[in-house]
Amino acid sequence: MTSILQVQRVLCILLVLVASGRADEKTIHMVDNEKFEYHHHRNKNINDNGKYQMDNGCIVGHLSGAETTVACAEKNLTCCTNGPQQKKAHACIWQKTSVVVCANSCTGKAACAFFESDSPPINIGKGSCNGDLACVDFNGIVGENSCIGDIACGEAGIIGAGSCIGDNACESAQDIRDGSCIGDYACNGPGFSSTVGSGSCLGFAACAGLEGSVSDRSCTADSACYSSGSVGEGSCTGEVACREAEHVGDGIPSCPRGETCN
Repeated sequence: MTSILQVQRVLCILLVLVASGRADEKTIHMVDNEKFEYHHHRNKNINDNGKYQMDNGCIVGHLSGAETTVACAEKNLTCCTNGPQQKKAHACIWQKTSVVVCANSCTGKAACAFFESDSPPINIGKGSCNGDLACVDFNGIVGENSCIGDIACGEAGIIGAGSCIGDNACESAQDIRDGSCIGDYACNGPGFSSTVGSGSCLGFAACAGLEGSVSDRSCTADSACYSSGSVGEGSCTGEVACREAEHVGDGIPSCPRGETCN
């Protein structure tokens, strides 16, 4: 279930860490700039000129990834790191942009990396985007304690609190509410644009390939609602329940493949 794009990203990160030489010239140039900028800033207090403010344990300002990495270290927030052994392994890679990065976030190889020349606004809650490539090319807002796992939330949009926990969970997802999409590959799929309500899509590959929206407290077991259409509230509560179902109403435990259940 690993896409070609995922492989290309992993190769880019290997370049950053072990000089594998497999990334394209644009990425090499951007990473080299980040390395230079980080080493330029790391022995200075980058807040001497008021470049950022602190707001409830979060760094707020107009900063590059390298500057944010230094700010995290200055404030001992455990953000923009690759763990205790490689604290400056370029977890945060982006061009200067509007930034909100909170404590205990963006930890892992290129956890918060944006390889486009124009970086989007960065808004990441406490304890979020933790894992290798966890929020790579993310374009939205991440709530607290979300996007935890390798390539969780890659290219994703708006993610609520306590959601998207597991490797490859929520890759490309655009609108996930609180406490949802928990499990490896949950809410995963090419161009995943469905809205997922609170407390839904819980289990391995739950809601993977989903083609419709899911209401609250639905699809709560492994592979539930896999490639299904829209699902109502409190429905599809067993393993593989509603797999490839066309439409499921409220309070329906399961629905056969290709059928509509109201």
